[in-house]
Amino acid sequence: MTMSTESMKASVWKGRLTLLLLLLFFMAPVLIVLFLHTKDWHPQGKSYGELVSPVRPLRIPESIEKPILAKSHAATLWNEKWNIVYISSDCEATCKSRLHDMRQIHMSLAGDIERLQRVLISNSDQIKDAAMPYPDMVLINAPQNDVVELAKQFNLDGEDALKQDRIYLVDPLGNLMMSYKANTPAVEIRKDILKLLKFSWAG
Repeated sequence: MTMSTESMKASVWKGRLTLLLLLLFFMAPVLIVLFLHTKDWHPQGKSYGELVSPVRPLRIPESIEKPILAKSHAATLWNEKWNIVYISSDCEATCKSRLHDMRQIHMSLAGDIERLQRVLISNSDQIKDAAMPYPDMVLINAPQNDVVELAKQFNLDGEDALKQDRIYLVDPLGNLMMSYKANTPAVEIRKDILKLLKFSWAG
């Protein structure tokens, strides 16, 4: 039995409609992205820190002594982990408070705790006493001239990092990528770190 002209036409249109729907299904994401790009639309995500743009590769001076309170070697300090860094010339009340905040943030990461390390950079002769309660923290303290040179790499907008009481984030490739002012609450820094760990393949 041969198919009628009407049945053949219906079959052709059905095939074309199916093909069109398939094309729309696969092309829709591309078309949406192109549309959003032409409108210069970007998803809104709140960050509590200040992005360093472009990211700044950090260089550890070869003469920096092996970090004192942890097993990390200076040459591979930033490798494979996210780093929450504090820089201070004299560890007074604000410094001690920030070191405590950093430990609390770190300990709250649960399953991600191994993906982050804490680093203290200081040229103070007295810093070891302040750092002693945190034996798992990396301390960079000598030689002092090179510690100062290392700290300068964290200077932002003409500020002296040794005097700002900022907290910095360094990615697992050794890039300075975010900083937090001295008055940024620890809970907000933690939110940013959790977000980075969630969406990052590194570290």
